Amino acid sequence: MSRSGGGGPGRGPLGVVIVYAFDRSTSTVAWDKVDNEIFWMVQEKLTHFTDTWLGYTYIASSPNKYTSDMKLVDSTEIKANGYKESSAWRRIAVTKDMPSALSQAHKMINDQGDLHGIILFFSDGLINKGAFFDGAEEFISKVPVHTFTLSGDAYNHVLRAIAANSPGGTFSPLQVPDKPSLSLPFSQVLDSILNGTKHPSTNSGRRPLDVVLVYAFDCTTTPSPAWDKMEHEIFWLVQEKLKHFADSCLGYTYVMSTPNTCTYDMKQVDLVETKLTGYAGSSAWRKNPCTKNMASGLPMAHKLMSDHGHLNGVILLFSDGLINKGDFFDGAEDFISKVPVHTFTLAGGAYNHGLRAIAANSPGGTFSRIPVPDKPSLSVPFSQILDSILNGTKLSPGRLPLDVVLVYAFDCTITPSLAWDKMEQEIFWLVQEKLTHFKDSRLGYTYVMSTPNTYTHDVKLVDSKETKTTGYSASSAWRKNPCTKNMASGLPVAHKLMRDHGCLNGIILLFSDGLVNKGDFFDGAEDFVSKVSVHTFTLAGGAYNHGLHAMAANSPGGVFHPEPVPNKPSESVSFSQLLDSILIAP
Repeated sequence: MSRSGGGGPGRGPLGVVIVYAFDRSTSTVAWDKVDNEIFWMVQEKLTHFTDTWLGYTYIASSPNKYTSDMKLVDSTEIKANGYKESSAWRRIAVTKDMPSALSQAHKMINDQGDLHGIILFFSDGLINKGAFFDGAEEFISKVPVHTFTLSGDAYNHVLRAIAANSPGGTFSPLQVPDKPSLSLPFSQVLDSILNGTKHPSTNSGRRPLDVVLVYAFDCTTTPSPAWDKMEHEIFWLVQEKLKHFADSCLGYTYVMSTPNTCTYDMKQVDLVETKLTGYAGSSAWRKNPCTKNMASGLPMAHKLMSDHGHLNGVILLFSDGLINKGDFFDGAEDFISKVPVHTFTLAGGAYNHGLRAIAANSPGGTFSRIPVPDKPSLSVPFSQILDSILNGTKLSPGRLPLDVVLVYAFDCTITPSLAWDKMEQEIFWLVQEKLTHFKDSRLGYTYVMSTPNTYTHDVKLVDSKETKTTGYSASSAWRKNPCTKNMASGLPVAHKLMRDHGCLNGIILLFSDGLVNKGDFFDGAEDFVSKVSVHTFTLAGGAYNHGLHAMAANSPGGVFHPEPVPNKPSESVSFSQLLDSILIAP
């Protein structure tokens, strides 16, 4: 941002004073933030403005003196070689009503001549009282005073008043990050102040996001289904989405119980990094021994965010569905988060109570009860959930997209047949047309041919341009595989098709030809316990109604529909209404 001269259009050279509005008697976190980080950040930024001055003032209550200095910015002075005091350096006894040195800051600016003055005022968040601090709230400034809290908010009301009593002053309500020099958002705030421009965060839209992915499961053994979902799918899905949020950071943390270490990293999202190019660790990357009660990495996630800005912190916590115990995991359910924690299960529900508690102990956190699909990158519903979290919005009212699978629970070796024709020529296209009214829904199917003992399946996003007239185009997911034992009439296949693509509103429509079919594909159907609703129908006859009853009963919300499907389903108002009631049911 090198400039040809002065402090910008219409402004003279800048005169900036940093006010340490806290007691410097002992070394503190607040002192370290300002003296070792913020001072040098401002110094470096001012080297790009010609003829600019930088000053500071602070107090030590023992021995009740304040120190001040101001000089022309020297581009050769950096943190590594230190600061050289000028002839203006002073350490003077404190007098009454010094209004946190605001009057001293004015004097320092005025002493240097015709400068465009700016005061950067940093509080430790405490309500400090005494001769040095008294009167700050009532002080009327002639130059902009930009106020910040380094920790806590007990003094925010005063910081607001100080800024309001100055022309163009601002109060930044979000505390300065723990590592200001690593925080792009904080750096941008300083740039906007020094350049005399509005920071983007004051306009419409969100500030940059700080997102941390917590792998809340043991990553000692890899590959594993949970690890693969995270490393090969979810990480890159979130990374890609954050590229649309300027200057955002993405971090992660995971544990390996052998040798009991936790690994973590966080860095600004790199627009050129993709799954194909791979991830390059940053200088913040660490692998450290685990300590007691690490709460599944939630405190570490907070630290990563506070180091990088913590302006719009979001934690995405993923469990493998197991109840994990040990140093890394202990304490997670009792951890009180300062940012939203959105929890997910990658498989199973044994730990759902813990995930609910973790989300409930955070402001605005949510628990997603439906397991993350096997192929998260293919799942429109899962992608929409991430979008709603990152954008800070709620999913649209109404149902999520539907995943519907049609199970042809009869032998399709010989076609045409009455059962096949009802399915292929009528029911498939009737359901397809209805799903065009459910945005981003998918329709799949599976059927068996006993000769040569193979089953076929496919699933894809509903294409509103495909009709019975134009025909169906198979997707890349289409497969014809040899049958194995106990395939339960294709119900497990239907579950897998939905899991791969979301399974957020999964419905299985199973159609029997009314015969008691046996063999590899059919065996085990009556005992199969479904995780989604199974609605069963007979295309002809009632010999297998007992089996259809059992399959529906073994599913949540499933129903056996005893009335045989009419010969012309597409012409039957009652059958169409029945399908509508299933698809629209809450």
